[in-house]
Amino acid sequence: MFSATFPRSIENLAKSILTHPIEIVVGNRGQTSGNIDQKVEVLDDDDKFWRLIELIGEYNDKGSILIFVDKQVEADDLFKELLKVGYQAIVLHGGQDQVDREGFI
Repeated sequence: MFSATFPRSIENLAKSILTHPIEIVVGNRGQTSGNIDQKVEVLDDDDKFWRLIELIGEYNDKGSILIFVDKQVEADDLFKELLKVGYQAIVLHGGQDQVDREGFI
């Protein structure tokens, strides 16, 4: 099982059903990696999407971009909006059928 964010309850469940699980932790638990540069911008809700489009335009040629949102419905909505403005995107969240999630691998 792989996860960027592994809630404690899911970790406990995984450990209870897996035989001899191996855990690999990159960096320290609960801390970001030292090679990640975090920047915070406080924006009005109406400005967030267009700022995201600016950032995607800036970083798109440097590799893949991973965007996290709070809720599954927000992921679906953002996916649709990105397609409307011409960006190829995929959406991946726990509300999708397993078959759909595995199609991205």
